[in-house]
Amino acid sequence: MRVSFKSVVAGVSTLAVAGVIAAAGASSAAAVTPPYDPDPDAFATVTFYDATGNVVTSGDGNSNQSPKYVVANAAKPAGAVNSIAGIFLYAPQPNQPTGLFPGTQLSKNTVYPLAGTPASVGTSANPASQMDTATARGIFSATKDFVANTGTLTNLFQIRLKLSQTSLYAATTISVDPVTGAWAQVYPAPPVVAPGSTTSLAVSPASPVNAPANPTLTATVAPTAAGTPVAGTVEFFNGATSLGTSPVASGVATKSLTGVAAGSYSYTATFTPTDPAVIAGSTSSAVLYVVQTPKPTPSVSVSASNTAPAVGSPVTFTATIGQIAGANVPGTVEFFDGATSLGAPVAAAGGTASLTTSSLTQGPKSITAKFVPTDATSFNGATSAPVTVNVQPAAGSPCAAPGQCTDPQGFVVTVPVGTLFIDTPFTATNPFDLGTMSLNSTATELSTGAKSFKGQDPAGKGITITDTRSGNLPWTASLQSTNFAKGSALIEAKNLGFTGVTPSYIGGNALQAVTTTDNPANSVAAPKPGLAGVSQFARAAAGAGTVYVDGLFTLNAPTSTPAGVYTGTVTFTIG
Repeated sequence: MRVSFKSVVAGVSTLAVAGVIAAAGASSAAAVTPPYDPDPDAFATVTFYDATGNVVTSGDGNSNQSPKYVVANAAKPAGAVNSIAGIFLYAPQPNQPTGLFPGTQLSKNTVYPLAGTPASVGTSANPASQMDTATARGIFSATKDFVANTGTLTNLFQIRLKLSQTSLYAATTISVDPVTGAWAQVYPAPPVVAPGSTTSLAVSPASPVNAPANPTLTATVAPTAAGTPVAGTVEFFNGATSLGTSPVASGVATKSLTGVAAGSYSYTATFTPTDPAVIAGSTSSAVLYVVQTPKPTPSVSVSASNTAPAVGSPVTFTATIGQIAGANVPGTVEFFDGATSLGAPVAAAGGTASLTTSSLTQGPKSITAKFVPTDATSFNGATSAPVTVNVQPAAGSPCAAPGQCTDPQGFVVTVPVGTLFIDTPFTATNPFDLGTMSLNSTATELSTGAKSFKGQDPAGKGITITDTRSGNLPWTASLQSTNFAKGSALIEAKNLGFTGVTPSYIGGNALQAVTTTDNPANSVAAPKPGLAGVSQFARAAAGAGTVYVDGLFTLNAPTSTPAGVYTGTVTFTIG
């Protein structure tokens, strides 16, 4: 079970959670082919899909959306006139032909091919139907309509895709757990589906850039297989044009381009695994990359009519803008004394612009001229080098005579507001690993055991909390988990706990007193709220600085939990 943490400044840190449970499937019924299969009355079998278009072979029969789609594995027979089909549940009967099995409808009839569905479903012209959100009936509920079978037919049911106005149907046999309601495909044997992958693409430096450009394309492939980076290659594309392939190393593949001309490019990356049975391939979203023709930059210089004027005397500053391709560049010039504007921008006429002022105060001044072109798409702006003007005391003032001048100076200092933020060491490509669940010593539930947060941090720090705010303000840190999910199967958030919370201080910091709180996971032996709600784990009354916090994450689950990879989200908040 893997957990990745992402730090977020200004009070919130989010972690994505994924895991594997090494447990039994949804139902243990029918280890062999049912006696009535292959069904002599069915023209085909069916394949089940979830809402995202992935093939599923098991699920939670309590949900009326599991499975979401049912698609026949053969084309419509010649005897079927209408392209309409519905989903039904039938209960096999001992020593009875399949045509006499009792059944009940799970979802209303729908027209196929199915519009507005994932590509893996909607592109099929074979008969298909879907579980309607408003009126569909869950598999587990429907099984209660029939008397339970015994012997070789125990817990066995048929999912039939029936065609409208005909007796034709496609059928696949499932088993349904009479306690949990979990269903699993039995006949034909469920296909082995490789776990999916995701490929993301980043291009650096960020566009727009000037031509000729030398961007680097970096593809990141996730997840890893059993903690080991997946093997395969990534092919990079600009639109439909291949830019070459690179091997995946530690989940990353790169491609460096040189001399890219001006234009707009659409880069993508496609991952092809070495062994498709281990993980499926994937393609990144397109990254728009703009390479622009470099714009010319005119030269700008500034001069002063008098570099040592007396206070109150007029001084004229003149900016000269260099020509581009033998022509003046239209625009405006704004003059500055340091960061202070000396007046409104002045239009540059004939390659020059001037400003006269008598408002300069006594002392040295650094004067610059900032040129802004009228056509910013064709030319760059520019700022001149400074010219220094030493403004002298006014004639007759005390400062005109040596030893008689006083010059009061104002001082100011700012105490910054500062920030408070929480940071975690893990990322989506370097996740926190909760490991594989196993039965506890009393065989009452599954558990990961306690996993040290700091123990997997390469820097050995754990959760980092930094307070640079002024005023000795208090803070409270908390965390909350969502349910862990695998399709419609869930491990509740209350089953995740965070205990053994311990702070580590930095010598010399004012932050030296942090109070911690444990939040144990729910278990069969000791029911607890776990991390289902917002749960405080650390607080401080005052003190600026940094503190490192470690703790132990524990996840428990009922023994009835279906096997598979479960994902969830844990959010850290500080304020």
